[in-house]
Amino acid sequence: MKITLSFVCFSLLLIGCQSEQYLNTRPFTISYDDAWGTTYKVLSRRYYIIKASKEDGTMETEWDNEMSVHYMDSYRYKVHIKVEEYERKKHKNRKKNPEEMFEEEYQEEIPELPEPGEEQKEKETQYVVRVNVESQQNRNMDEPSNPKAGVWIPVGRNSGEETLLVSFLNARLSLKENTFEKEELKTQQEFERYDTGELP
Repeated sequence: MKITLSFVCFSLLLIGCQSEQYLNTRPFTISYDDAWGTTYKVLSRRYYIIKASKEDGTMETEWDNEMSVHYMDSYRYKVHIKVEEYERKKHKNRKKNPEEMFEEEYQEEIPELPEPGEEQKEKETQYVVRVNVESQQNRNMDEPSNPKAGVWIPVGRNSGEETLLVSFLNARLSLKENTFEKEELKTQQEFERYDTGELP
């Protein structure tokens, strides 16, 4: 009995840890407004959003039910979204090869460059969207197809739905990124024309 109880507790703990994991999009060089707005539009086409905080970069949907008349064949899903600034990982513990050690030992001191302005920081900033689809199963034997009478048990994540949402987001955010880059190029070209006297 003790072994069975310990196994159940361990299983629930494992499921709880899995349910808080996220699947990420690739990083995109776009504005935060574009990242947030595009993500909201993609998510709202498939789910009903009940919570959204642009300040915190979080979204949460209503439970989406997939009911069945068969026992243990009814599920419901809730999507959690985080829109975050992408942080590049620094490999501090990576071993350096002899060439790198030689260069560091004999390299000349390079003066520090001034901090970039707000406009430059915005251009360099990248954002990722993190997706978590929480999954629960109905264990009500008497009314397996009634969501209101459901006995809902956490069963981890819906990885298939996470992958689908991330693919949709990657596609839509890629379009925004291309538009963002074109606008930056157009602005740069106008400044160059102004400097050369082509524009008044």
